[in-house]
Amino acid sequence: MTHSTTPIAVFGVSGRMGRALLQALEDSNDLSLVGATASASSAWLGKDVSALGGARSAGVLVSADAMAAVGNAKVVVDFTLAACHCRQCCRLYCGWRRNGNWRHWPHCRTACCD
Repeated sequence: MTHSTTPIAVFGVSGRMGRALLQALEDSNDLSLVGATASASSAWLGKDVSALGGARSAGVLVSADAMAAVGNAKVVVDFTLAACHCRQCCRLYCGWRRNGNWRHWPHCRTACCD
C-alpha cells in the first residue's frame, strides 16, 4: 500500500505560529507543504521556506499571492490577521462554492466579493 501525504499551504508562514507549524511539519509523515504566504511587505517574499526552519519543505517559495500559494493544497492553515487575505480568500472560497451555495468568506466584514 502506498502512503500519500496531505498537501497543505500556510498563510503567515514567517510569523511565530507559521514557523512553529514548519517545525511540526519536520516530524510529520502525513503532511507536506506545497504553498506559503507572508505579508506583501515581508522580507521573506521569494525566499525558500527552508530558511525559516522548514528543511523538509525546501523548494517552496514564500509568496504574497494566496491564490498561487494554495495551488494543489487540500488544507490551508491561516495564521494571518483576519483582514490580510480577505479579498483573495473570498475569491478562493467563492470559486470552491460555485455549486449554488455561494456565500461570503466567513471572516469578511464586508461584501468584498461583490
